[in-house]
Amino acid sequence: YWVQYLGQRPTLADGGHFQGSFRDHLIGRYLLTTPNPETAMSFMKTNDVSYLLIDPTDLGKYGAYSRIGSDESGEDRFSQIQTMLLDPAQTQNTPEGETRFYRGGVPVDEDIIYQGSEGEIFLPSNNAGVGGIVLNFSGEGLDFKINSAFVIFIYNNQQINIPLKYVYAEGRLFEFETGLDAVVRIIPSVSPIEQNVRVDRLGSVIYLSPKVSKSLFARLYLLNDVFNDYPSMKVAHSTLDPFVSSMNAQGAGLGEIAYFQGFRGPIKIWEVNYPNNILKKEEFLRTQGELAEFDDLKFII
Repeated sequence: YWVQYLGQRPTLADGGHFQGSFRDHLIGRYLLTTPNPETAMSFMKTNDVSYLLIDPTDLGKYGAYSRIGSDESGEDRFSQIQTMLLDPAQTQNTPEGETRFYRGGVPVDEDIIYQGSEGEIFLPSNNAGVGGIVLNFSGEGLDFKINSAFVIFIYNNQQINIPLKYVYAEGRLFEFETGLDAVVRIIPSVSPIEQNVRVDRLGSVIYLSPKVSKSLFARLYLLNDVFNDYPSMKVAHSTLDPFVSSMNAQGAGLGEIAYFQGFRGPIKIWEVNYPNNILKKEEFLRTQGELAEFDDLKFII
């Protein structure tokens, strides 16, 4: 409604859902949670989308629109995104640097089969969970390096550690030779201390499962298109959270995203430009249909 009444621009979706639940499903499946950039581009091109707006509340709503965007099972896109905070009591200094543990608790959103050095690891969806993230750092200040990373899973009251493939921090992507095809995004945390605050640039993380990390929401909004999936989409506008903006003005250097009494991210708008090989699909204009009906369409020439 901000866009409609203050910006005087038409929108593809609105809070009243006046365009119908099927349109909500299409947006959830073929835009926000799709792992295929050509699908998102085709959906937007068909609907004459000029700009894409994502705001920070979409992080907490991921569970809702990933469920809305799922197939008849209600599960194939469904997941949740959680911010995990540093547990200072378990921070350890090592000869190489520092080991940090970030405590969390989020269900495994799809079966995980991982071939480790000691054999195959199987973790069933909804029965196993993520208990935390461990990152091993070296270096000082912003010149830090992440030497290794792993995810702690809990299954049948047992702790199972699996190496992590990707960590994204301070605009840099750390990629390891082997590991679970998931991504951890490090974000600064701000903690109140008496009359002041404490800033830890490495104070919290967001765990993005293999499923979530490939979604448009994660790739564009949380990872700044570090994998170059959407090169034709350019940031046209970004408004920081007021607290983050105030802290940055005082020299905190939080960047765009931080954790302070909850997740604080920007309102961000991308201008959408379409490669010539993206097809328009009339099916994306329909107001009724079956769930996941258009998965097998061809979206590029």
